[in-house]
Amino acid sequence: GNGTQSITTPGWQPKVVEIHAACDNGNTGAGFGSHSLGRSDGTIQTCMYWVVTSGCNEGTGQHTTNCVYLSTFDDSNGTYGTATIAMTATGFDITWASFGAYDIKFTWTAYA
Repeated sequence: GNGTQSITTPGWQPKVVEIHAACDNGNTGAGFGSHSLGRSDGTIQTCMYWVVTSGCNEGTGQHTTNCVYLSTFDDSNGTYGTATIAMTATGFDITWASFGAYDIKFTWTAYA
């Protein structure tokens, strides 16, 4: 969904957050899947992403305005989701913008 998610479990303000996100279109075995590996220092947002179609075609790319970018193979079906990170005193906020009812999973690592 859209909105801001506060992550406070570090308990301190990170210098950099690395985030790995993935999703599919919910159509098991016959659709698109997308992965993104990005990082943010709260100001600079970067990521690389890759996409797999049902025919095992792969596409890759990079993004310099989002730390998460999940998309279809050729962007023709739209973007699954994007995110940016802002640092807080006890962690960070992830601002998500996603389209459709995609189940986005993610993990993160915060660095001091």
